Amino acid sequence: MNLKSIYGIKKKFRVYLDKGSSLKERFLSFKRNKYEVRTVLDGVSFEVDRGEAVGLIGHNGCGKSTLLKLLTRIMYPNEGSIEIK
Repeated sequence: MNLKSIYGIKKKFRVYLDKGSSLKERFLSFKRNKYEVRTVLDGVSFEVDRGEAVGLIGHNGCGKSTLLKLLTRIMYPNEGSIEIK
């Protein structure tokens, strides 16, 4: 019996290229709306059964915290599914 099943999770974020430091600066410049889309998780899949332990190991910025936020439903994936029983 699977307690957690993660299938094909993808998560993307918008990273704005030039952030204004004040509200006035944000309204005065139109190029501040330029952003790039960064893919943090791309096609992650795994299953965790009752009694199993899982460790997340990786470099800074590889998506460990993002995956935990998806599992706890603080964030939601752009694609894929998470089933928690």
